[in-house]
Amino acid sequence: MLAHEMERDEVMRQRAACDLQLLEYKMKRGVFARDVVWENAKNISAVDFWFLYGNCVKELQYVGMRATAQVSGAGSSERLHTLMNTIEDKKRNRLKWDNVEDFMYVAHNAVEVRKRKRVRYETNPIPWADPLEENAEWEDA
Repeated sequence: MLAHEMERDEVMRQRAACDLQLLEYKMKRGVFARDVVWENAKNISAVDFWFLYGNCVKELQYVGMRATAQVSGAGSSERLHTLMNTIEDKKRNRLKWDNVEDFMYVAHNAVEVRKRKRVRYETNPIPWADPLEENAEWEDA
């Protein structure tokens, strides 16, 4: 059997297991039958829920944690579209897609470098006591 056929069989096995585990979740069987699980689900994040209660459904836990950890906002894609519009406008609409990708990569990294340079880390010095003063307290006692 070839390696890619073995991988395909493993993926199909995982999908079948995940389907069965999804039924277990939807029908509230096993660990999901407990009322305390659903009460806790109201008070914790989705990633924490799958971390705590997904041990008995490993494949579904993996999918649940991956799905709930995704960023749901459109801000990052909007920033990239704005960046692409500055690179490819009416004057520069003849660029090949590979060149546009390269320009976007360089421009995005330049923005990230500028952000990192703006960050200033401040440290608060630790007030150390003078060791001689500490000894003086012991001698007085």
